Amino acid sequence: MIRFILVALWVSSSIAMAQIPEKWFVAALARSDGFAIAFGEAQNAKVRLQRLKSDPLATKPLWLESSTALELAEARVVATRLEVRRSLFQNIFAWRNALDTFETASAKLNLADASAKATNARFKVGAVTSVEVNRTEAELRATQSEISSARSELAATVEVLQNQLGFAPNAITPSQALPRPTRQVLERNLDSSVRIVDAKGALARAKLDFEIKDNEFSAPVEISEAKRNVSNAERNLADARNGVKAALTTRWEVYQSAAGALTARERAVQLATDELKTQVERLARGLVSQLVILQARVALVQAQSNLEFSHQRLATSVLELAILVNLDLWR
Repeated sequence: MIRFILVALWVSSSIAMAQIPEKWFVAALARSDGFAIAFGEAQNAKVRLQRLKSDPLATKPLWLESSTALELAEARVVATRLEVRRSLFQNIFAWRNALDTFETASAKLNLADASAKATNARFKVGAVTSVEVNRTEAELRATQSEISSARSELAATVEVLQNQLGFAPNAITPSQALPRPTRQVLERNLDSSVRIVDAKGALARAKLDFEIKDNEFSAPVEISEAKRNVSNAERNLADARNGVKAALTTRWEVYQSAAGALTARERAVQLATDELKTQVERLARGLVSQLVILQARVALVQAQSNLEFSHQRLATSVLELAILVNLDLWR
């Protein structure tokens, strides 16, 4: 019994503390139609630009259109990679949460079963009333129903992940550590945002159009319109940059909060782990009953579940920062 408890403790800890395996992302990316389309568009844009290099008739507008199209297509490739990772995060987190729920329900079931048996034993010698027996048996039935629901939810999340990955998930696959970005790195990459790349391309095209039309052979109305287009494009670019900067401030605060919350949750898991080990040692010396061990086990599983939630919150905050500036921090 003691050996089983310690083995179960190790397995749960490894699940809760794991990060997302990178090979899972590679598998999900290979099965993503959206990424295949974005990658193909970027390759086509690159080929078009290369062809212009050998075209003696290529004009400046053609060069600009082709280069800005390539830049935008490449930015969309990164954005699509990040969206695939977001989808994978969500599905893996759903699976892990279902796994945590199942483990918690299993621990509660063991406790409820032991409690019901203990209450029945005490009832037989007249130590408790039938009311207490009925209460513990009702708790046992409730936990049995809970674990049945948890098992179904776990199976559903496994199926979703299997469809996305092409194979069933497991808890022991080696993984890549979660990146921890700095504010400086994120700020240096603000212009990688698809929104800003698009706005910069529009401004470049508007400026070139104005440059072409700003001469005595163009109608004043055409020059005026071209100049107005430049002003509008400049304003759109400024708005895009301000919007991304404001969002960065907000998301950075969420990230710092999530990182700070880990410490307390890690401490809670350590305390629960120590408590379980202590009670296991006391059990070996005959100082406590199996019920005390099962109660400590439930407390540990719940602490690990809370820690897993904190890891998920931190990972999500990192991903949202990466998506904002369109920077693949995992490459």
